[in-house]
Amino acid sequence: MTVALTHAPAVVPGAGGLVWRDSPEGGRLAVVHRLAYGDWTLPKGKVEAHETWREAAVREVHEETGCTAIPTSLGGVSCHHTGTAPKIVMFWNMRLEHEAPVMARDEVDAIEWLLPADAVSRLTHPQEKLMVTRNMAGPVGDPTRNWLTELWRDQGFRRLRGTLAPFRLELAQRIADAGPQSDLGWAYAAISHLDDAQRFYEADELDAAWRSFHAAHRAQLGGLDDAERMLVAEALRLESDAKLSGWRKKAVTRALDADRGAVTIAELRHAALLRDERAGNDYHQMQLLKDHLKVLLAVLFGSVLAVGALAAWFPLELDAAPQVLDGRLFLAVALFGLMGASFSAILSLAQTSGHRRIPEVVQHSFVATMRPILGAATALAALVLLRGGLLNLGDLRVGGVLAIAFAAGFTERLVVRAITVVAGDEPAAAPVPAKKNGN
Repeated sequence: MTVALTHAPAVVPGAGGLVWRDSPEGGRLAVVHRLAYGDWTLPKGKVEAHETWREAAVREVHEETGCTAIPTSLGGVSCHHTGTAPKIVMFWNMRLEHEAPVMARDEVDAIEWLLPADAVSRLTHPQEKLMVTRNMAGPVGDPTRNWLTELWRDQGFRRLRGTLAPFRLELAQRIADAGPQSDLGWAYAAISHLDDAQRFYEADELDAAWRSFHAAHRAQLGGLDDAERMLVAEALRLESDAKLSGWRKKAVTRALDADRGAVTIAELRHAALLRDERAGNDYHQMQLLKDHLKVLLAVLFGSVLAVGALAAWFPLELDAAPQVLDGRLFLAVALFGLMGASFSAILSLAQTSGHRRIPEVVQHSFVATMRPILGAATALAALVLLRGGLLNLGDLRVGGVLAIAFAAGFTERLVVRAITVVAGDEPAAAPVPAKKNGN
């Protein structure tokens, strides 16, 4: 009979060091080769009973390298799964005090002192590569990125990049304060989510990176003491009052009801999840609007260039009578319709950018493309109606026809309104107040 486990295995605590040695070329870092695993890694090992993180780090460095080193600052934290249980390893930056002769040991058969850039290349595990990069004086640049790539990146990428490193250090300090003998399940989850955020960031998947970052932030709530829990709960209540509405606000208020006694970690995480979901939805709509705007600006810029090229190579007489079979006129009318529709759509985006209930379908890239195309089609239809006599606006010249074509582009707003109604997001008409007799 198979018995299902009712709880996850305990997190195994480990500790290690980034041991630095001075050299004429600059600081060199100790990396070791483990015979059993065949990998290059930083010296580290399991924390023994009644041992602190720092004590374990010093001991493991001495056992694996023979060196005596003094911890100087917190280096970071990493996590991985050993195959039987999750493991967390705390690292300290250490200053070499005494270097022992290099010799083969039980677990380590080689030790090398490398410059930081060489250490990053030699190390096997990505988490340790990143840790060395974050702790070295001169960071190793990523050859896949350059200043032009960073210039055109979304502001959200730059904000996330400036947030990941400080939060990782804050998380490492919280884990260090918790101690290796505490329940570290929350810490393992937080580090795992933070590593996911880093991977998504490097893959240019900003939305997924932010979701993972917020998940890491919620996971680390498990490390709060009672006083911190009360402070976070109060902050979430105030934020809910200021930013949330509807069912989310009611749910947060109910979860963090101070009259029911102490707030639990589960309730804190639930309230934070509702807040993060709302922020994620708002950010998603903002990104859709930005993508929509990019499409419209590209169409507007392209149509302006095309009109300029047409005027330079195949000019039209603006005072002449329009000829319905003139291919240049048809092209000019379509281009002016495109410009009018693009300009109209950009104005409407500026007016509705703060409206949180804009249907997502309106912001889709397909709709963004169809709005200018509809403007061009409407302009051409107006030209046909004018020349067919079905639309009589007097004795128009070519210049007047082009002006009508530009104005016809503004009919694209009818499409947006129609989609809004179909999507069920059309705001209800305000009720008309009843008249009172005698007033």
